[in-house]
Amino acid sequence: MDARAALRRCVRSNVRACNSTACEAKVHVQMDGLGKCRRSLVPCRTKEANLVWERRSVHSRAARNAKTEDEVDDGKVGCTSDVLEAVGVLRNSTRKERKTFLVQSRTWEREREAIMKTIVERRDETSKEETGENEYEILRRSLKTLEKEIQRQKELLRTFLETHSTMWESLVVQHRTELNENFFRFLTDVQDSSIDREVQDGMATLYTKLFTLCEIHDAVTKDEQIMATASQEFTDVLNVESLGEAEAKIDKMASEGRLSPAFMLTMAKAWAGAKESDMTRDEVKDVLAHLYFRARDNMARQQPKEARILKYLLTLEDKVELRTRLTEAFTEAPEYETSTEDYLCTTPDKLLKIVDAVLQAYKTQGKSPMIKDASGLMRPDTIKKIEELRAIIMSDYF
Repeated sequence: MDARAALRRCVRSNVRACNSTACEAKVHVQMDGLGKCRRSLVPCRTKEANLVWERRSVHSRAARNAKTEDEVDDGKVGCTSDVLEAVGVLRNSTRKERKTFLVQSRTWEREREAIMKTIVERRDETSKEETGENEYEILRRSLKTLEKEIQRQKELLRTFLETHSTMWESLVVQHRTELNENFFRFLTDVQDSSIDREVQDGMATLYTKLFTLCEIHDAVTKDEQIMATASQEFTDVLNVESLGEAEAKIDKMASEGRLSPAFMLTMAKAWAGAKESDMTRDEVKDVLAHLYFRARDNMARQQPKEARILKYLLTLEDKVELRTRLTEAFTEAPEYETSTEDYLCTTPDKLLKIVDAVLQAYKTQGKSPMIKDASGLMRPDTIKKIEELRAIIMSDYF
């Protein structure tokens, strides 16, 4: 028991060190109170009137600052024309348009108090005239609800941004119900609110990876028999006397090609459940994390060799070296692996097939099941490299 405890402590320190190093690869997108990017923002484009309000607000702010103290005390500042126009725009907008407005607007934080005050005043003024529920009260409640929703989605987005992408699979398991169409629309609004290309690319990459993970999750969990088999396989892995035996079982499954998405999802669920539970000992959490990452590493090696070749080629910046490595990749030779390098070969047809699959998956926002193992390739800047690589293959080998 002492030896096993020592082994677990060693595993825990290794996992923590791995997580610490992995954090260096995070996507950095700074967020403010409403979930917008802090860098330069563009105004909401939901309606033309929104753009008008954004522009007029800049000018009217200077006018409000020039008002006398008496006018401020009389509470007249909130009734400026831009605030009234904003209330009109929001009142005549759909829920979707209002949310886009709140996420993308540059002036909402500054104008919010005046807008909400004006809505309440209009509600009180018209309450006796309306027989049904007051439309201004409906608007007030709608904006309150949307603010809470945006705040929750901002927190969920931060959770992913602050977690290395190798751990996103377990986060998807935990938050799948929240990763819905509404959340992905929020990501699009956040992306559109920035004019910084780096931020836009980072959000596009996050969108694609999460969308792909959600699709894989849903496709796998639909088949109860596959999930039951994966659950039994995971139970067998845990039914051992030592961590080394568990590792050996996972390695054997990998060598036999039996590490399936269902098995990985089952491991992710177990690890996610352990992380959320206060009743689970740290040693158990760390062992589950260690086994999960070992299975991930093994599964990565189960990828088609063309995907592994493609990922390597994309690391090359020099076009001359790229053509040299392509020639080597298309030259038939014995294949073998070392602890640091893989020596693989393929044909132009096979490599072109996966190149086209990646490009097609990018165009359809990751909907193609062919590319579930290559979702990490779908950054806009990477896509540009893949298109250049495709042009070289077509010109030199076809």
